[in-house]
Parts: sequence; structure tokens; C-alpha cells
Amino acid sequence: MTVNNNILVLDDNLELLAAYRNILQPQKRKHPRKLVAFAELDDDVQNNEELPTFNVTVASQGEQGVELVWESIEKNSPFAVAIIDIHMPPGIDGLETASKIRDLDSSIYIIIITAYGELSINELQRKVRYNVFLARKPLSKDEIIQQVRNACNCWGRDRQLEIKSLELEQQRDLLQELSIRDGMTGIFNRRYFDEFLNKEWCRARRSEETLSLVMMDIDHFKAYNDNYGHSAGDDCLRRVAQALSETVMRDTDIVARYGGEEFVCVLPGINCDGAIKIGEKQMRRINELAIPHSYSSAADHVTLSLGVASMIPSKRGGCGPNELIKAADKNLYRAKESGRNQLVSDECIQ
Repeated sequence: MTVNNNILVLDDNLELLAAYRNILQPQKRKHPRKLVAFAELDDDVQNNEELPTFNVTVASQGEQGVELVWESIEKNSPFAVAIIDIHMPPGIDGLETASKIRDLDSSIYIIIITAYGELSINELQRKVRYNVFLARKPLSKDEIIQQVRNACNCWGRDRQLEIKSLELEQQRDLLQELSIRDGMTGIFNRRYFDEFLNKEWCRARRSEETLSLVMMDIDHFKAYNDNYGHSAGDDCLRRVAQALSETVMRDTDIVARYGGEEFVCVLPGINCDGAIKIGEKQMRRINELAIPHSYSSAADHVTLSLGVASMIPSKRGGCGPNELIKAADKNLYRAKESGRNQLVSDECIQ
């Protein structure tokens, strides 16, 4: 468990401050003397072996305490507990001090020291909100030590829970990321593409915008795999995927692996002309990779065939995104039938 023994004590009575320090951070004395600030404070407070030692900082006014809390946060050495007397004339009282400290540090535990009947715990929680204890005078050394120890333990458990919660959140985010990424290429997978396209289709229908799709296929990839080996084929897929992902600049655009050697690019709000330009950029980018492919009829290196389709969903009646996929796939087929290493598109389908 995370340990924090930093304690802040605020009281306008200097004798009480000395007593708090003597109890919580005892120093060995050759001639221990009895302090009378607490009801049951005995000489055995000097027995360091029997008492826990805390790092105690004291101040006699609320304003000083607020400043000390601020400084501790800036130094990344926060207090776990603040012990605050309810009355600290002539400055701000204990409740106002506690409220200001709570605004600065949501994690600190606060112990308010008050006389019997002066303040209820419900009233205290309304004003200081949470992580607050009430200690009534007169106090014994055992009560002080126990209250502070309990508050420090609570602070440590809170931090441990925060760490575990953060770890769980990071694991959840990692699992979520893995669930939408293609295991081989690292780009988005088919599952994410289907969800994303459906969401963008619905959004484009509401906003009456255009939605474009580019479908791509690596030319003669089976021949590449058969002749260069599956390891080279996997490397080729990764390089093509990485290059394609670098051709889209907007956060709203995605490139995904559709399956096998097929890739897709979703372009929300982009009309047919814009989609053609991006498709041409993608085709050039793969040509620039110059991955040797001696078994292709399209070129002596790896190339792409592309099909582009654009639609305005609000004008398509009850049709869904599958119609856009079919249109892009049809144009991809035409590109392959026409010799590969080229792009085929229609005018924006109304």
C-alpha cells in the first residue's frame, strides 16, 4: 500500500502544537517532561519504540495552512492528513480553512478538533464534503495517534485503489484497441470498418452530406505469396497497410484491412472528386514503395487496383451502407478487369 506519513497540524495554541509534534513525531530526550495539553498525555509519549513517527508540519493560522498545502502539492509531497482546530483567532476559522484546503487537495483527510456539542459530523460533512473526521476535546494521545493512523491508512488505500483503477482502465483501453486492430498490419480491422461505416452512413444521412469509399486490392497477391513465400507476403501486407494509413490526414478518415489483400478507406464528407484524388494518392504511394513483384502482369513491383464510390445517404431512401460497398466493389472489379494498377469510379450516385 502507498505510504504517506506527512501530517499538517493547525492550531493557534503553541503549546498544543508542541504537544502534537511530541506525540506524532517524538524525539528522544534525556529528561522527558510531562506535557499537559492533552487529558491523558503521559511521559510514555517519549518512548519512541511504542509510537509511530509521522512527518509533522505545524502552523498557527488557517491562512498559513492553506499555503503549506499548496506548496506541498507543488513539490509533489502532499499531506495525507490535516488536523485543524475549529477556532484559530484572529484569522479564518477551522471550517473555512478545511474548505479551502479541500478545494486545493481532494485527497487529503481532514480531522477537525472541536469541543463537545459544538459541531455535528453531518454539519461537518456538508461543509467539508468528504474524507473528514471529527475529534472532540479533551483528547488523549492514543486517540490522536489512532485518528491519524486511520486517516493515513485511508489515504494509502485510496491511492492504491486509484492505481488499480488506472491499471484496469489502461487494460480495458488496450483490449478495446486490440479488438479493433488487425493483428498482422496494425491498422483498423473489418469489424471496426463495419461499425464505423454504419455510424458514418447514419451521420451523413442526418446531415445530408456525401460519404465516399475507396476499395483497394493488391494486384496478383496470390502469385506474390506463392513465389516469394508467406513471410514476404506478410511483410508486404504490413508495408502496404502502413503506407495507406499515411495517406489520410483527417481524424474522420480511416483505412482498414477488409480481408486478405483487400483494404478500404472511408472518407466522410468527401465528394467523388475528392475521393478520386485520395485514391490516386494511395495508388502512387504504393508504387513508390517499389516492392519487387516479378510475377505481376501489371508492373514489375507491387501495385493496387482501386474502386471509388460516393453517395449521399439522405437521397438513398431505405438503403444502407452495403449499397456503397457494392458500388465501390463493382468499380474495383472493373479496375482489375481493365488491366489492374488503376482506379475506376462513377459520378456521385444520387
